[in-house]
Amino acid sequence: MNYIFREQLKHKGLYAELSFECNFNPGENNKLEFKYLGENIWELPCKMGANIFYDYFKKSDNSTGRLEILINTVDWYPVDTNNLIVMYACVKGLLEAFKLELNGLKFDSETESFLFPEIRKTDLFVGD
Repeated sequence: MNYIFREQLKHKGLYAELSFECNFNPGENNKLEFKYLGENIWELPCKMGANIFYDYFKKSDNSTGRLEILINTVDWYPVDTNNLIVMYACVKGLLEAFKLELNGLKFDSETESFLFPEIRKTDLFVGD
């Protein structure tokens, strides 16, 4: 699966494209298995994004089991990509892959901010 985060903000671009695979195996124990095959520069933000996604995912219905995430590549531009953009793209891409939508997760172009909802919210997912 591919996920592209691309925004134009005044005269700045924000860009990251991730190619990844993910699989969920229901079971009794919650576990995240993360593998990364891309350039070393983006491994940590992808791992952080996967762990943040997993924190949210554990709160969703029927989420008990083993989640496997494999990031194959990250496409990026030197001027338009940074750690926060890659981390955000990872979270958004995984949400899209599992057809989940979080209340309050967004990029706010007015404040030039990435917004992440508090994990302990009771209405975390759209439709809760």
